[in-house]
Formats: sequence, C-alpha cells, structure tokens
Amino acid sequence: MIKENSNKLMLRILRMRQLRERLGLSTSTIYDRLNPMSPRYDCSFPRPIKGSSHLRV
Repeated sequence: MIKENSNKLMLRILRMRQLRERLGLSTSTIYDRLNPMSPRYDCSFPRPIKGSSHLRV
C-alpha cells in the first residue's frame, strides 16, 4: 500500500512478477503463504484479485 499525504490509503495491484521481485520470494512460497493447509500459511498475507489479461495496472 502507498500512503498519500492526505492520509488516504491507495491500494496498488501487483502482478505476480512484481510481487516476487518486491518480496524476494518464489511463486511457490507466495502460494504457500496463501494456502490455509500449508505450515507457512499467513492469514495477514493479501489475497489475490482475479483479473483478465486485459487488466491495466
């Protein structure tokens, strides 16, 4: 999330590639953190948003 000067939070949607680069995690580790059955599950990890290939980010 990015915080603006006016105290409003702007949400930013990241593609998987951007997320991997920012977090320094592999795709499988990211999916592990999203999977409630995984020992590495993190309930505070942001949930994915479904989009299409035409989604402009």
